[in-house]
Amino acid sequence: MFILIGLLIIIMKAIYISLFMFTLHLGAQNATEVFLFDMDKSYRLTNPINLSNNPTEYNNQPYFVNNNNILYSSTRNKQTDIKHVDLQKETQEWITNTPGSEFSPQMGYLPNMFTAIRLDTDGKQLLYSYDIKNGSATELIKNLKIGYYTWFDKNTIVTYTIGKIADSSKLEVHELNNKTTFTLTKNIGRCIQKIPNTNLISFVDKKSIPNSIKTFDISTGQVKLITSILEGSEDYTWTPDGNILMGKDDILYLFDPSDKKGWTPIASLKNYNLHKISRLAISPNGKSIAIVAVKKSANSPRKTKMGIIDIGVVVNNLEKSLTFYKDILGMTEMRKFSIDKKFGKESGLTNGLSTEVTVLQLEDNDYTTAFKLMSFGKHKDWQPNYIQQDLGVQYITLNVDSVDPFLKRIYKNNVELLGNTPITLSNGKTFLLIKDYDGTFIEIIGNSIND
Repeated sequence: MFILIGLLIIIMKAIYISLFMFTLHLGAQNATEVFLFDMDKSYRLTNPINLSNNPTEYNNQPYFVNNNNILYSSTRNKQTDIKHVDLQKETQEWITNTPGSEFSPQMGYLPNMFTAIRLDTDGKQLLYSYDIKNGSATELIKNLKIGYYTWFDKNTIVTYTIGKIADSSKLEVHELNNKTTFTLTKNIGRCIQKIPNTNLISFVDKKSIPNSIKTFDISTGQVKLITSILEGSEDYTWTPDGNILMGKDDILYLFDPSDKKGWTPIASLKNYNLHKISRLAISPNGKSIAIVAVKKSANSPRKTKMGIIDIGVVVNNLEKSLTFYKDILGMTEMRKFSIDKKFGKESGLTNGLSTEVTVLQLEDNDYTTAFKLMSFGKHKDWQPNYIQQDLGVQYITLNVDSVDPFLKRIYKNNVELLGNTPITLSNGKTFLLIKDYDGTFIEIIGNSIND
């Protein structure tokens, strides 16, 4: 009797493990979409395009073949296939059509071939190379259950290899020519990346607390810590100039390994009704970014702010001022609206002149002051050197968590710091003073790790 019970427990455990490992790569396939944005050198995101436009299904794992072509996985007819996007021709086409489901497309180094992981209906999950023209597939690494991977060079693939029990994922290096494999570490995250312009691979170490992004040198096996990841996130990507981007909820963050000052928020997707950012991919020239996210309901009403003062700022050159407020102050463009002639007359604001208003905020929430920038093409004959030289509103105060990102942007863009700033206040916070292009004083107050 006890023997029978023991055998039953063993069988049930084996079934559980098999089911667990069968679904490990797929995870919970929530409805996600692949969005494409233009991205400038300041990481400002514009011109969003929903590439997948498949709102009830799983769309994921974008990969830039080059600056004008993208591969990604998308669900149709209850299975996942690979799509190819030609951005110049503005066309998309399916390039796989097998009984199984394909994920994680990459071009690799094989001529006229791309690679993808295929999950067959019998549970077999292997890495294949596919002929671009006829779709024929060849198994790349025999009988090895791979969850995720990246190409290192034409002979080397680095994989997240699925083990037989939970938390037993392995980071493995496979040499295709001599068919050798060595294991570097275990219990890793799904995001494995080759770091641009280096001979290094990065991965997420889930053994460390907190989980961390680390690098390793394939030739030496040396492992180095880069930074801890954002709590609740694990997908990241490298920019061509060596920074790391990672998303959390609806905010995109940047980590600069050269200064190691922590994750800095650089863009919000809330205004696009997007959240739950996961996978990211950047074009080789750094001018485009593909973001996997979940689209919120478009019917969600925007809350009316109560008790918050918004500021209307009339500037001489709107484009120049937007560059200042975005690139120097780090504000995000939230929306635009028009003041037409009728409203301008009836409201008493413009006496019948129309204008376009651009709304900027440091953070997209209902408690943050909005700056409403507009221009009528006029300019001041002079600018005060000190606040006592003119009447009305003379300066704006920004209270921030840290002044360090502001200082970095101020120095980078050669903006003049006024007085002897930065100076330290009696409460220990750092004080900065600058002017915008129209002479408005802006004081920035916050903590600094350099104090």
